[in-house]
Amino acid sequence: MTKPFPSLLIVDALEQSFGGVMALTGVSFQTPERLIYAIIGPNGAGGTDRW
Repeated sequence: MTKPFPSLLIVDALEQSFGGVMALTGVSFQTPERLIYAIIGPNGAGGTDRW
């Protein structure tokens, strides 16, 4: 059995709102060392719609 990598980042109950619209509620995750994670919503990474 292989030993899991230790967590590099731990996020617990993250919330984010923009102008009263709640974008994230209660997001929790851990990212082990040596792995790459991405969180992308339905509009991609966001921010480009204002250009």
